[in-house]
Amino acid sequence: MTDQDETLARFNSEAAADLYSPRRPGSARPLNYQRFTSASEAIRFAVEGLPAAVLLGTYLEVEDQRYGAQEIRQLYELGRWHQIGETNVPR
Repeated sequence: MTDQDETLARFNSEAAADLYSPRRPGSARPLNYQRFTSASEAIRFAVEGLPAAVLLGTYLEVEDQRYGAQEIRQLYELGRWHQIGETNVPR
């Protein structure tokens, strides 16, 4: 098992999460910040609610651990985002 696999295996989908995504060019602030009550909500929003180009520069912070776009996708594909139920994702 790789370090990344171990990190994903210990991932707490119920912990609060901070999601940082890039803003459009020319914006005064370089990052858009959103706080979620659970990491599973943040993952679902990132994968289902953000354009693919924006997701590439997005990262997630959960319990002092940072996850990039590839790890966010892996967590989503593992199905951990739905462990605490359905969430409303703006479309």
